Amino acid sequence: MADFYSENAETLFERYNALDFEAVHAALMPLLPSTPGTALDVGAGSGRDALALAQRGWEVVAVEPARRLRELGEAYTQGQSVQWMDDQLPDLNRSCALSERFNLILLSAVWMHVPPGRRQQSLRTLADLLTPGGVLYLTLRHGPGDGERAFYPVSHNEVVDLGAREGLANINLKAQVPQPLDLQGRAAVTWETICLQRPSETDQNTDPA
Repeated sequence: MADFYSENAETLFERYNALDFEAVHAALMPLLPSTPGTALDVGAGSGRDALALAQRGWEVVAVEPARRLRELGEAYTQGQSVQWMDDQLPDLNRSCALSERFNLILLSAVWMHVPPGRRQQSLRTLADLLTPGGVLYLTLRHGPGDGERAFYPVSHNEVVDLGAREGLANINLKAQVPQPLDLQGRAAVTWETICLQRPSETDQNTDPA
């Protein structure tokens, strides 16, 4: 999979950066805290989202396994608070080795590439990397593949159920409505947003009534 993204890095870099961060992630905007924190961008691609968060004051770790795309993204975000890493799900070993927890984890256009058998471990890893009260933001791609990359079926219920097993609560219901248009103009492709949250320390320490 990383080979496809490296071999087509220049084309993909231009395509991704032609899209506006706020338009792509309109559902995320109301969830961004007024005070920036730490963010992990998994599958950071061109660096578009990492740059947008850094420019808003976030400290960002950008994870991208495709070498050439990572190089382009690193150059694009140079001078910003973005640290790039070669890492990938389900284990994110290098990210975990930072011994850092994140207020926000962004998983944009990634979940459909994760094989179903690796999804529970992936969510366990992501949940462990969240701070108490931290938010995991995922976009799900619905529609046919392109014949060049591995796409696996995704569903809202699967993500919510797997997240619940790792103690993540489903939030922001309005953001979970499938988007009618693909911003790249693909008529058969729609996107869905899901936000999962790790309980805050207050919630974790509250005894049931």
